[in-house]
Amino acid sequence: MRTPLSLAWLLLGLILTTPRPAAAEDWPCDPGSWIMVVLPDIQSYVDHAEHMPVLESCVDWIADNAAAHNIGLVLQEGDIVFQNGVYFARQSSGNQNSFQQWRNARQSLGRLSGTVPLILATGNHDYGSRNAENRSSRFGDYFRLEDFPLLDPQQGGILVEMHPNVHGRLTMENAAYDFTAPDGRRMLIVSLEWGPRREAVAWAADLCSRPAYSGHTQLLLTHAYTYHDDTRFDWQAKGDAQAASPYSYGGTAADTSDGEDLWQALVRRQPLMQLVFSGHVGGDMVGRLTTENDAGLACHQMLFNAQFLPLGGEGWIRLVEFLPDGHSLHVRTFSPWFAADGDPQTYAWRTGPDDDFTLEISALP
Repeated sequence: MRTPLSLAWLLLGLILTTPRPAAAEDWPCDPGSWIMVVLPDIQSYVDHAEHMPVLESCVDWIADNAAAHNIGLVLQEGDIVFQNGVYFARQSSGNQNSFQQWRNARQSLGRLSGTVPLILATGNHDYGSRNAENRSSRFGDYFRLEDFPLLDPQQGGILVEMHPNVHGRLTMENAAYDFTAPDGRRMLIVSLEWGPRREAVAWAADLCSRPAYSGHTQLLLTHAYTYHDDTRFDWQAKGDAQAASPYSYGGTAADTSDGEDLWQALVRRQPLMQLVFSGHVGGDMVGRLTTENDAGLACHQMLFNAQFLPLGGEGWIRLVEFLPDGHSLHVRTFSPWFAADGDPQTYAWRTGPDDDFTLEISALP
């Protein structure tokens, strides 16, 4: 039986951990824009029970503000869990085993399933026992297409095609989505597995080249692409000088792709591939570069991660704001967790040059 004092503490905890929308005068985004949210690696939330309220504050904020802030799409950059395998044993500093981690991720992210389309990538920790010792993953068991009606084409969702994983199973590890944004922009979003195998990259290149998507803004979502020094992962040129290269994971290195591989085989060849989002790497956990593709058009490639910060990531998410002019993006870094403390202007926004910046993409037709 709870005492009045324990109930008071429970109520205070709920007040402190429940995200509250910023007041209209505090919200800096243009009311005529729409927003794409980017969730970084969530592994350091789901493997600590005490960190889960921080992740849940992000998910609840997205769900609660999807209409008010015109949130049209959510991307998650992989490393959904810290430990894919060894079902009951713990292999991290956290207190959640692999079963609990997948359950935590599914229950939390699943709150968005009927509210806003959620597109996920898979990371190295989502494979093998703990860290890509092989390409076996429980991702497809916990994130099933039929449970996400806004994605499932059988329920009117936006997925158009999947490519089999290494075991021949069709999951959302390699998937493409045809999304119509709130401003009418048609977008082709391609999500590729951890260290994409060459056949998966070839599938993506063929799909992006199809006439059906010749008028779409194309976007690549994958786990390891941009490095924290504003370059791409490039094993051939830099080897072990870049930490955590896809080629340094023995279980998947025989058939893999890093950022430079993806640039050469896929991204640069697609005139309309204008955005690439990835996580994975540490350092200062942010990075970006803009490179001209073979058609002479700009492609913006961005790293965003937060997993090494306290509390699993302090609730930092990316808001990619598509401005009303039809060709400008304002990228911001925001924490619903800090915003819930009641002073969103002071603590909830990161304002450095790699956290708050503008970009140009092709104009709406």
